[in-house]
Amino acid sequence: MLIGKLSIILILFCIYQGMPGQGFARVLFVDENTDFSSPWLDHQLGPEESFKKVLRIINRSQEGRELLQKAHKKAYQQGETLLDIIKVGEISVSDTTLLRKFYPQNPEQIIYETKSKIFLNKELNLMDGVLDLAHELTHFTHRTAFNPYLKNFNLIDFIKSTIEGTGGEVDAFLTECRILKELFGSTNKYNGNCKKLLDPVKGDFSREKGVELFYQVGEYYKATVKTINLYGENVNLLGNLNSHDAIYISSAYGLPYPLAAVKEFVSIMDRVCVNDQKRLSLMKKKSARMPASVDREYHLQKIDKEYQGFKQRCHKHI
Repeated sequence: MLIGKLSIILILFCIYQGMPGQGFARVLFVDENTDFSSPWLDHQLGPEESFKKVLRIINRSQEGRELLQKAHKKAYQQGETLLDIIKVGEISVSDTTLLRKFYPQNPEQIIYETKSKIFLNKELNLMDGVLDLAHELTHFTHRTAFNPYLKNFNLIDFIKSTIEGTGGEVDAFLTECRILKELFGSTNKYNGNCKKLLDPVKGDFSREKGVELFYQVGEYYKATVKTINLYGENVNLLGNLNSHDAIYISSAYGLPYPLAAVKEFVSIMDRVCVNDQKRLSLMKKKSARMPASVDREYHLQKIDKEYQGFKQRCHKHI
């Protein structure tokens, strides 16, 4: 069996919040002696105990408790524990690996399988570690897995899913802000980007405002529109896209989220098209070896139809 691996890195934004003073804060649900400016990764405790410490802090907020309950369930569905899912990394990122399996003798029969991991930046302090892990857990728990090998996988839907879809960047950022508020209450000076989403009437953070602000691309507006148009897609379907100054920046690409999502889409499709080209080549070789008793013409027509679809999807990537 041949296995094609496609690692899909969710392009992430995480807020970095330095605590005032000496790193100590008056808190509602967290030990006042907790030094949030210290590294989350305690080399004396080791990674596993350090992760447990971060998870205990997240669990002290109502938002965090609900998130962790769902995350534990999702990990169990993968046949793992939550601590199996979380790893120490160079950056904070959610990594979903899509496995596409097929036998060389029958490349038309495809089996898909996904596995997800979370990496937490080893260089972060405890405060940022708590917020980053909550952010990544939101992606892991709530985001619907997508399959870039399907014909209906397209750029506009990918951008919208990345930013405003369930478990996307807006939801992950709102989770951070709510946990920050619940843990530190009114005594905490909210991160400036959280303040921008705070609804003073409802006393909560506004998802609608988050969606609006995440589509601000500033000086990259023309480049974003141009790239989307190159794919023959209707940029007007991204109704919130605008040229106001970008506030939220992808840590993976250093670009505003809509353009970062475009870059990620191109990267994914480059790999998808290489893998599809290999599979179609195997299908052609199989047809060439078919005995005369088999309807070879039917198989060749089927391959030709798939190849036409491949050219339509992949002419910009091969």
